[in-house]
Amino acid sequence: MVVVVLLAISAVLITTQIGHNQLMLRWPLNTLLVILGLSSVSIRMRCMQNLIVTVTSDLLFILLLFINQDYTPGSSTTFADFLSSIGVLVVMSFIFVHSSFQNEALRRSEYVHMRRVMQQNKILQDKLEQVEKQKRAPRPDINMDSPLEKILSRLNIVLAACRTESASKPDVVSNLTEVVQLLEANTESLLRPDLHVRDGAAVDSNAVRFMTTEFQRDEFSGAKSRRAGVGRVSSVPSRYGRHASAIRSAPIKENAQEEPGAVGKKPASLDLGVEKNIVAAELSRTLLVWDVDFLDVNERTGGNAILLLSTALFKEHNLISELGIDTGIFERFFTALQQRYLEVPYHNSAHGRVDRRRRDTDCTERRRPGADVCHSFYNILIKSNQLPVLQPIELMAALIACFGHDVAHPGFNNSYLINTGAPEAILYNDKAVLENMHVAEIFKLASAPEMNIFHSLSRSQYKAVRSIMIDMILSTDLAKHFEIMSGFKIKLQSVQAGGADAAPSGNWCEKDVLMMLRIIVKIGDIAHFAKTNKLHMRWNDLVLEEFYHQGDLEIERGLEVNPLMDRRLRSGVGANQVFFINLIVKPLFEAAQTAFEGFTPVMKELESNLAFWQAYKGDAEESDIARQSTIEDCLAT
Repeated sequence: MVVVVLLAISAVLITTQIGHNQLMLRWPLNTLLVILGLSSVSIRMRCMQNLIVTVTSDLLFILLLFINQDYTPGSSTTFADFLSSIGVLVVMSFIFVHSSFQNEALRRSEYVHMRRVMQQNKILQDKLEQVEKQKRAPRPDINMDSPLEKILSRLNIVLAACRTESASKPDVVSNLTEVVQLLEANTESLLRPDLHVRDGAAVDSNAVRFMTTEFQRDEFSGAKSRRAGVGRVSSVPSRYGRHASAIRSAPIKENAQEEPGAVGKKPASLDLGVEKNIVAAELSRTLLVWDVDFLDVNERTGGNAILLLSTALFKEHNLISELGIDTGIFERFFTALQQRYLEVPYHNSAHGRVDRRRRDTDCTERRRPGADVCHSFYNILIKSNQLPVLQPIELMAALIACFGHDVAHPGFNNSYLINTGAPEAILYNDKAVLENMHVAEIFKLASAPEMNIFHSLSRSQYKAVRSIMIDMILSTDLAKHFEIMSGFKIKLQSVQAGGADAAPSGNWCEKDVLMMLRIIVKIGDIAHFAKTNKLHMRWNDLVLEEFYHQGDLEIERGLEVNPLMDRRLRSGVGANQVFFINLIVKPLFEAAQTAFEGFTPVMKELESNLAFWQAYKGDAEESDIARQSTIEDCLAT
């Protein structure tokens, strides 16, 4: 607006000179130079706008100057004067336009810098709010901190105090003394948490029984417990230790494991029928949809959810052709894998099939696919932007591990198999019985030449893939949950502090792929807690059916019954779910939200389901007294 006004004034000044014997050049010229100067430094004027204004002003000035010149003999104005005026104008215009370019570049640089500062400030504000929220949050009734977390916490306090030079000698000595005591008292396991009830905390006795049976503690009381030795979660310096080089150095096409004639066999036919082909097309379109109902998928496809989803995922990332996998072997392997899932309510091929006591019902209506876990795993992998971290054979290993993580599950947990002396418990020495069995089942299937999905890998690649799959599946053992969580939180602390675990790109997962896969498969295994309430309740009904069946058998055999599996305590299911979510599910998801992107929608669903169970728990407590006599009468009969 200022420029337009000044241009108008300049035009008036020039036109007022028409008719005079001599044109006063200095007024229009000086006015125009002022216009150009103001336009070059005018607030927020873009470089292109400045250029347009300058060129327009020059042309207008030249035109008016030419019109008003008197070139008759005896005139004081010569053509040389005209050219010199234009020359001065052009030089000044160039200077002002160049200045405008410089100003524009400076403004853009300042904007980029300011935007980066604002982004960093927002990240720091979010972290500060999270810390403040954690400080304001009530302390949990059960202490879940591992000794190593406590040690790091004390050392950070000492380090922060020393940096500010505000540390008193008694404070430093006190914290360092506690560090030494923790190290001396926990030489065998620094990652397993001190699961003890805080002084004065009111914890339900069923919760204590759950901790005792599920995590197999030697002691569990208000005092700190002594622990037997447990395995540790190592911090992996390279991606796979001695197999790290196999990921990139070994040629993909080396058939080191291929049996003669294996690839040449006739491919299995994948004639799924019209309905199944429709579902297959739908799956390809919904790979990134979080709330897919795989109970419905499995029913509509006659129990082929694993085969259809594996095909969709491997095709999506071109793994079959890139890794040289024979399509016939691929189809036979995944068909056999889903057939090895047993008829149990929850841990079946859809996560799992039907209760053995109800074989007269349609099996496909009661399956939760292992496909559901793999689909949830893949969703998180993509939305957290971790897929670019993985190489093709790493992705292949992760997907197969997810599909087979519960294969041949008998519908009973590790405690039951150990307490009953099951053959599997004897075979695997009471250590991660089911998880070891799942891994073994997968590789037993692949040992047959016609189903050797690893046939195109070199020996070193095969070892790397096997290492990934074993690590992922064993990480789903609930008895190892707190050790893995402690290792994960320590990893995040190191990354946030800019320690050795921090990667140059800012994505720590590049330096520890196994830790990332470990955490995401654990989330996928219990992802139904963060699905819509309708889907969550369907999964919940199936797992309770399986749990109560085990509890019934434990009662018959006179074994100790986990309170979550005791049908007589069904009225307390709300309290049990709130306890399990707060103890296991929510801390895992919150830690993942800190580490990965795209977790906000997932957390909202989790909070919604937690609120549902809290309300359910409250209703149950209000009516518990009224129901008690009826329950006792039923048990008496």
